[in-house]
Amino acid sequence: LKSAGATALESGGAVSVIGSVESGADLTVIAENDFGFGTATVAGTAILTSNTGSISGTSIESAADLTAVAESNIVFGTATVAGTATLTSNTGSINGTNLTATGAVLKAGTGIGDVAVFPISVEALSATTTSGSIHIENDRAGDVAVSRLSAVNGDVRFRQQTAGSLRVDSVAVNGGDALIDLAAADDAALTVTNLASVELMTVRSSGSVALNGAIRLVGPDAAGEAGLNVEAGSTIAMTSGATISTQGSHARFVADGDISLTGISAGAGVVSVVSRTGSLLDSGEVRTDVQTSAMRIQVSGGVGRLGQGVDDALEVHTPVLSLVSGQEGVNILNSRAVEIGVVGARVQAVDFSGGSQAVSDADQAGLVSSGTAVLRTTAGDVVISETVDVEGGLKLAAGDRLVLNADLEAASASLRAVNEVIIGADVSISALGTLIIDSASGAVTMDASS
Repeated sequence: LKSAGATALESGGAVSVIGSVESGADLTVIAENDFGFGTATVAGTAILTSNTGSISGTSIESAADLTAVAESNIVFGTATVAGTATLTSNTGSINGTNLTATGAVLKAGTGIGDVAVFPISVEALSATTTSGSIHIENDRAGDVAVSRLSAVNGDVRFRQQTAGSLRVDSVAVNGGDALIDLAAADDAALTVTNLASVELMTVRSSGSVALNGAIRLVGPDAAGEAGLNVEAGSTIAMTSGATISTQGSHARFVADGDISLTGISAGAGVVSVVSRTGSLLDSGEVRTDVQTSAMRIQVSGGVGRLGQGVDDALEVHTPVLSLVSGQEGVNILNSRAVEIGVVGARVQAVDFSGGSQAVSDADQAGLVSSGTAVLRTTAGDVVISETVDVEGGLKLAAGDRLVLNADLEAASASLRAVNEVIIGADVSISALGTLIIDSASGAVTMDASS
């Protein structure tokens, strides 16, 4: 079927073109039932409609926009669109071997890329399902903007393969898991804003990750391994005002560079932070940075900022803490009683191919720092149950009691409490320089064996 101008086909039943369709201008097809074709080449806009059936074709090229609306499935072998591709399957799925367009708006009833990964190459994307999963891989280089990824009774798995930046404005999952993966090797920057109703959420970038807006998980699973897993090849940063609520599931952050956090509420979940070459920093002064049942910190730099004229503590609310830091030292302000103890973490990371696998941060004990360390509580005890080993100066300041049940070593130490200092049995305290032990309004007691 070939026309030098615009082409319009309408049928009260099905429309089937065994060979090719060539339209010199716009192409409009309205079929009551299925519409199938071999190849279609359109010099203008293509509008394809199947009121009760499906739309399928081996390949289609449009010099402008492509709009396809079907009651059932939409399947294109390849689709090359100069403008925006808008594909709507009311009760079926959307699948294909490749979609290339400036932008894509995909709406499906039962899934997008549910037969196999849907390869696309677009600068802008919105993809939603009413009952099914989204499984998309994008290979467009440069800046890519995803306005929405939303799935009901299914997962969201999206991977960006090429170098550049990726901005994801909204991810909503009801009854499934989510993965946002910027897998490019160079100059990768991933920004994610507003994630909702996710049991397992993995955000991964070969470069940086920026977390904005509100991120909300649905809470723990029966195995106790649900949560948020964020991995970056360079830095992770939450913007000031951003929030993460895990509803009692875990949160894990792993990066090569600095990790900046604020507004994390994990409830009964564990928060684990690992920076291979950087520090853990405070992203904002508006709220507590981390609220959790236990916190594990392992960084090669520092925690918070501390130095001459600088006092920017990481503000936490946790009953148990384990920490290892480098020469940049530690500055932590805890709003409740805290124990220096043993903390490990284990969370499920979502795979692009489907399913998930456990990632773990091994049990870590005590407080170890190659620099200076300051730990204060505004209220409650500071209880040392595991070894404290600080190469620089150490300051422990308890809002209530300071209880030492494990060895402590530092270049110098200031051990202070509002009410009482208790040194338990078989405890060794070693300071090469000044050692100050002080209780503002109570006693200092020391077991005879220490």
